[in-house]
Amino acid sequence: ALDWVAAHGSRHHIRVVNLSVGAEVTGSAWTDPLALAARRVTERGIIVVAAAGNARPGPDGHAPRGSVLSPGDAPWVLTVGASNSAGTVTRADDRLAPWSAAGPTAGDTLAKPDLLAPGVAVLSLAAPGSALVLASPDRLVPGTVATATPPYLVLSGTSMAAGVVSGTVALMIEANPRLTPNAVKALLQYTAEVRTGAHVLTQGAGLLNARDRKSTRLNSSHVKRSRM
Repeated sequence: ALDWVAAHGSRHHIRVVNLSVGAEVTGSAWTDPLALAARRVTERGIIVVAAAGNARPGPDGHAPRGSVLSPGDAPWVLTVGASNSAGTVTRADDRLAPWSAAGPTAGDTLAKPDLLAPGVAVLSLAAPGSALVLASPDRLVPGTVATATPPYLVLSGTSMAAGVVSGTVALMIEANPRLTPNAVKALLQYTAEVRTGAHVLTQGAGLLNARDRKSTRLNSSHVKRSRM
């Protein structure tokens, strides 16, 4: 699928790929087939956003080091961990989800994830009859209009957090189509909010902050000169 995107992405105007999936890391990202497929996509100017992965918290209450999955362990991928909004509108109480995978990466000991995004109790659309819906009937949520099946599904995980970042990237590209994958990652990390008490290898640059206006100080000439 990634090779198809690399080959046909320009024709179909694909600029961002969301990978809410992950595989166990068995070696270096420089030899891993999935990570290398993501690199071929990135080399064509398409941003690849990947979920960091979910892991059982250890005795310290956090996911163990080296638990980031492939291709999120690759340096050319924008890797997303999950935060918990605590069910409030304010960001002041947002914290790292304890099961959000932590770096350094198992194969290359790189600093990952790159940033966090909301990933706890995220409401999204439900596809009737899908495996996910059939496996999680207790997570279905009704809408305000009567429908044959509940239209919404609540899920938690870095897979949900990755989708939030992919949507943000799409808006960034819409605002400035010249943005490269490196520029997108740099802008998101530059504007991210550091969470007090969370290690850099669990939160990366911090919590996604799509409304931050600091990035406007990077003028178009800087962005235009950025290259893969």
